Amino acid sequence: MFAGGGGSGGGGGGSPSACLVPQSHAARRPLLNEEQAAAARAPLEQALVVVAAAGTGKTTTMLERLSFMLEQGVPASRILVLTFSCKARAEFQERLAAVVGAAGACVSTYHTWSWALVRRHWREAGFARQPTVLAAEEQQVSLMRDCLVWEGLDTLRAILRGWLFLPADAGWGEVAAAAAERHADLYAAALRVAVHTHNDRAQQLGSHDVLPWTEARRRPWAALPPGLQQALMFELHAAVRRRIGAPAAASACQAESMDELWALAEGQAPKFVTLCEEDKRQGRLPDEQSAAAAVAPRGVASEQRMRLARVFAAYQAELRRLSLACLSDLPLLARRLLAAGGKAQRWARERWQHVLVDEFQDSARCMLDLLGELLGESRSVTVVGDDDQSIYSFLCAEPGIFGEFTRRFGGRVMCLQTNFRSTAAICAFGTALLQGNQGRAADKAMVPARTGACHPVDVRQYRNAQEEANALAAEVQRLWAEDGVPHSNVCALFRCLRLQGEAPHAPLMAALHRRGIPFVVAGHERLADDTGVAALANYLTLVVNPGADPAFEAAMALPHHALSQETRAAVVLHRHAARLAGAALPSLLACAEALCGCSAARGEAARKLNAEDAQELRHLVCLLRRARAGVGHVPLADTVRCLLHDSGLAGWLQQEQQRLEEASRRGAAPTPCADADASLPLGLQTVLQKAARLQDEVEEAAAAKAGIWGGGGGLLWQSSAAALEQQQGASQQEERALELLSELLAQVAMEATSDSMAGGGSSSSSSSSLHGSTGSGSSHPTGGGWMEDDDAPLPQQQQQQQQQQRNPGALTISTIHASKGLEWPVLLLPYVVDGALPLAFHGPRMQPGGAACDDPDVAVEIAKAAQAAAQEHYAEERRLFHVAATRARDRLLVSYCQPLRDAAGPCKAQEGAERWQSQAEPQALSQLERARHELAQQPCCSSTLAATLRRLRGAPAAAQPAAPLLRFDGRLPEEDFPGVWRPLAKEQQPAEGATQRGGGAGGGALGPSNSQRSSQPSFAEQCRQRFATQGLGVRDGGTPTWLRCFCI
Repeated sequence: MFAGGGGSGGGGGGSPSACLVPQSHAARRPLLNEEQAAAARAPLEQALVVVAAAGTGKTTTMLERLSFMLEQGVPASRILVLTFSCKARAEFQERLAAVVGAAGACVSTYHTWSWALVRRHWREAGFARQPTVLAAEEQQVSLMRDCLVWEGLDTLRAILRGWLFLPADAGWGEVAAAAAERHADLYAAALRVAVHTHNDRAQQLGSHDVLPWTEARRRPWAALPPGLQQALMFELHAAVRRRIGAPAAASACQAESMDELWALAEGQAPKFVTLCEEDKRQGRLPDEQSAAAAVAPRGVASEQRMRLARVFAAYQAELRRLSLACLSDLPLLARRLLAAGGKAQRWARERWQHVLVDEFQDSARCMLDLLGELLGESRSVTVVGDDDQSIYSFLCAEPGIFGEFTRRFGGRVMCLQTNFRSTAAICAFGTALLQGNQGRAADKAMVPARTGACHPVDVRQYRNAQEEANALAAEVQRLWAEDGVPHSNVCALFRCLRLQGEAPHAPLMAALHRRGIPFVVAGHERLADDTGVAALANYLTLVVNPGADPAFEAAMALPHHALSQETRAAVVLHRHAARLAGAALPSLLACAEALCGCSAARGEAARKLNAEDAQELRHLVCLLRRARAGVGHVPLADTVRCLLHDSGLAGWLQQEQQRLEEASRRGAAPTPCADADASLPLGLQTVLQKAARLQDEVEEAAAAKAGIWGGGGGLLWQSSAAALEQQQGASQQEERALELLSELLAQVAMEATSDSMAGGGSSSSSSSSLHGSTGSGSSHPTGGGWMEDDDAPLPQQQQQQQQQQRNPGALTISTIHASKGLEWPVLLLPYVVDGALPLAFHGPRMQPGGAACDDPDVAVEIAKAAQAAAQEHYAEERRLFHVAATRARDRLLVSYCQPLRDAAGPCKAQEGAERWQSQAEPQALSQLERARHELAQQPCCSSTLAATLRRLRGAPAAAQPAAPLLRFDGRLPEEDFPGVWRPLAKEQQPAEGATQRGGGAGGGALGPSNSQRSSQPSFAEQCRQRFATQGLGVRDGGTPTWLRCFCI
């Protein structure tokens, strides 16, 4: 049984639930121990690195450090606290309120602080107007798609310019006129085909934009419809290619028609956005000067590299033209502002002289550069974090950031190792998980502060996921029935909730549902990714910035507007016509006004839309204009609420929500809701709450004559007196309201950089944004987790206990990343198998047709890089496992799936199969491959878990405590760490002239002879020889997957 063997007094004699009672602040964490006091009172003029293991009270130490600054006479307004997530910022702000005299300190995330700097100095940052933050990812994809389309069209124009010997600055009209004059027959044939294609497409879409051939022949280029202009250019390109006899593959243009180019751009845009975001996270902001260098290390062909550079530069230029900024742009723009040495640098350095950074291990190197530009010559900076909890490599965070900090700023390194959260068994297990990692910032271990007997870490083996889920559900039920452990005090963590198209947590959800145990699924999702919030962000962006074309295009595509594809394409083509003519680009909103008749510029194009689309488009335009005109005259929350209801978004979302609820209740009538806001989806309710809270903050600041806001917790934005004197009356009110609306958009976007959790695991000392789905009829989970460093008063904890005695609450199912910073009394870690924790490592992908594949020396260099990447991959997986295990306070249960078979059987069978593989018939060989595939698909114990269990079980008897730290019920696999590279033994290293394995019999008519094979080793053998001479290792199971690409 899970609860046996623990408790006070040893041997299970004490009350198992005694450890679950939240202890008082004095009992859980003394005011300051020696480690914390030394770190808090270190000299202020020297840089300080505090490496704090999990549960060691880093927030308490940071608060005491800030109090020490105040004692030394540092004004609170000169102190800046930077955090990685909004959740950590909210927790620190709430606990900072108890510190006397610290109300003026600024607590902010990197992105919020960068946004405040860019918004205050937007002219110095190079914007034509105050920028708007893109809150929805679909807006970035839309803008990238347009850049890819125009990159393809510019490539097409360059080809035609070269064929016609025109200058590089020749426009589309000049190209068409030159083609019609110099090659009249070719131009006429291309125009005829283009008109036919254009008219066929118009008829298929039901459009009236049909142009007869005779009419098109008489019209000049500028008078042709935009769609026909584009079709004509592609037909000219095809005609030129046919005339000179060049194949289609030889052309630099990747598409042969506008439809093909559009489809190609649609497919490539998300990938290009991802690549561009990766560059920005690594500290590179692509522009016309640095775009080529930004993508140079990718190892792709030079033409592809230059195309990436052109598209990235065009994308950034378009963002700048539209006065838009992505979240990833903000720290880079702030760094550039500070490095320029202008007003922004002087303002920031005079404003803040002492900096504290929380969760420093989650910082990328560009954040370190930003910190350096802010500090200048000053070294009054304290960074706190744990390199053993660095788990955000996909955000370019790396554990080596601590070493880089000390090299750049110098200073002292101090460690916090006393763990106030977990039991001795959990501390020992978490420490053992990290013993395989190299290059740690400090050789630290978690020393438990909690004394006495404790529950051992329970590790179990099950035959399959269904058996595991049933056993865990039964254990959760038993904990509540026998030990009084509420469901809200239990959390099940998974590596990820989607793995190779499957949901690893699905069996557990089904088992909990069968037993009637409430649960919540807590995702790591962004607020702006919510369907309703993303749609609302489009409207808000257009109210603030009517020229934000990506937002208008996304708004037109919303389902409740029901605009046809033809109408949306007509609006986009209206803007394309201006670009093809070389004129100034109008906004899509202005194009829609011209098409639907909202402006005096209505022309022939307005008659091409059907009546319903024209009416809906007119409604959308009038809605945005009316909302813009009403800004400043009504409260911010009312503006947002009017947009929700007048646009039809709220009604459509409520219908969708009711439809889903009715389907889940199998036809039950929807529950009426008296409050209109309460009937909205949770994401939209969160936005309305943010709007109301922001309005209140601004009104309070205006009453105090401070004029400040910025995400809470400090003076992040201040309207200068000179600017206020220049603004008068309604204009001033409108400008302030627009800035307030822009700040709301930024806050919604900032939620995308934080860890938003759902359901259980909420904090009693901070209010996290919770988004999730509830199972088994649970509507409001009680939230039984505690934030680390939680200092809730005892009466509140007693109130929670009384409530939990009446209602067990809901169990939390979450991911490890989303659980960071939280803790639960009881933690379940199911499905700890290879391929899930750790995730499988996939080596570098070879570029097709690349010359590097034919050079063994280059192959060895790639192998070295792959080996280093593999080692870092598995090191981060061990850190992730460590983070998961240290979320547990009192009990930890780890389980894995592995068929209960003789451990030696499969391994011996595979070894025997290897011996007769060379003599096997083709049919038998295919059967062997199928058997191997089936064996590989079966789950097995995580190699990381197996190595940790061996370390704990193999510890010297003198080092083991009297009470057991580990209870293991299962069998470990024979092989250990399939991802660890082992050097070849001497007898296994191939000789210099070794021949290819299995190359004995003659080579046949198309192959070399035996003597040629022995004298000329194969390419794969050359790679193996170089691996041996370079000291590289291979896996036990043969050639690694990433190496096989060299051997084909």
